[in-house]
Amino acid sequence: RDSLYCIAANPGGDLFVGTNDGVYRSLDNGLTWQKKSKGIERLKIEVLFVDSSGVLFAGVYGQVFRSLDTANTWT
Repeated sequence: RDSLYCIAANPGGDLFVGTNDGVYRSLDNGLTWQKKSKGIERLKIEVLFVDSSGVLFAGVYGQVFRSLDTANTWT
């Protein structure tokens, strides 16, 4: 079972949550969720941040990951 640690929204209204098993995204105000953790699966996401241009950052212990495509891929 996933635990929720953080939540963020981008300028387009997409919602993101950080869990103990990666990042999930909702395109319908939280009604449904899709796992979007390719490259960061099975990591505890402790912090999510979206900058003013919509770039999403996910913080885990000792590392920060960035997604330029609304959480589809991470570097």
